[in-house]
Amino acid sequence: MKDETTFIRWGIPGWTVAIAILIFVFSDYFSANDDRMFVLLNQAFLSTGSWQALLAALLVSGAGIPLGFVIYQIYFYLRWNSPVSKDGFFPPLIVGRLAELKDFMRDLSADDLSLGIDWRKDLISGADDHRSVWYYVTSLLAEAFLSADPGGGASDRHKYLLDTLHTLGASHLAFYFGFGTYLLIKWRLGHVELWWSVIALMVVFVTKIFLSTEDRRNKNALKILNMTVKYPAEVFIASLFFLYLTLNPAVNVLLPPGFPIILCLTVFWLWGWSVRDSREIIWGLAIVLLIITSAVKLSPIAKGLHSLNWPVILSVLIFTSISLAFLKNRQNTRETLVTMEYHYVRRYLASEENRTAADPVH
Repeated sequence: MKDETTFIRWGIPGWTVAIAILIFVFSDYFSANDDRMFVLLNQAFLSTGSWQALLAALLVSGAGIPLGFVIYQIYFYLRWNSPVSKDGFFPPLIVGRLAELKDFMRDLSADDLSLGIDWRKDLISGADDHRSVWYYVTSLLAEAFLSADPGGGASDRHKYLLDTLHTLGASHLAFYFGFGTYLLIKWRLGHVELWWSVIALMVVFVTKIFLSTEDRRNKNALKILNMTVKYPAEVFIASLFFLYLTLNPAVNVLLPPGFPIILCLTVFWLWGWSVRDSREIIWGLAIVLLIITSAVKLSPIAKGLHSLNWPVILSVLIFTSISLAFLKNRQNTRETLVTMEYHYVRRYLASEENRTAADPVH
């Protein structure tokens, strides 16, 4: 890999932290009922000269590389050496390496991977843990790629997918750091209580539970009333946005009366119309959410809606949505990577078996 490409890849997680903070700061401003953070930042910017602001921007850009490098080290520690590296931590948040090894091997046995050669068997059987087996598998993959494509095309494709996988993982971790920094700033300014971070983690945790039911390989799926719910994590987040748009008093001030409800119902109707398998559930959910919204607005609880910290609620929803995008993109990349590895190893094992059968002396 070229040095400049390496530096860019290292810098992406660091820059992601800064971009995440900006996303949440501006979400505060556009939430309409809490622009104090934006005012403070604007005053700080105006109190400095243009050259100082430019210098600060350059320093932040340069700091992205070492910061990103540190985030990568934390990411690889969690993935390879931490106590949760083997079995994972709330998968798919951190997928265990042992589970990934099983996904790769599928119907391959240790005898298959050893090619019937004693020293290979010793490497696998003498492995202390899952990491040692992965080290051998990595070497076997290099042999398989070289055998199938001596020009290096397959190896380059595999390396690209591997780099993409790790970049998504490290950037996802960086996004958590950015959101945590935003909440810390809000807390220091007296705009939010720390227990909001617990709420954010709970929303993210529930989203991960819904995402874990979406297992295409094992045909697992969330079922309600004998009906399959496709993309349950997205349905959960969309439901939270429905409640946010229809219950937030600031939204009702900015938009014509009833428009948020019409907008949400239209989105849910179009969504249900486009997915046949989950159509009844999505449309039914929209009706349930409409009933909840109407009941809350007609109840005494409606008076307390103005006191809720709606900007932070919006930031939690944005954080969860982008986090889900990171997870699903990484999950898709991992499935592509594992399928490619299995395919080439299977081809390599078959070719070696045929070669041994044709040349018993070898």
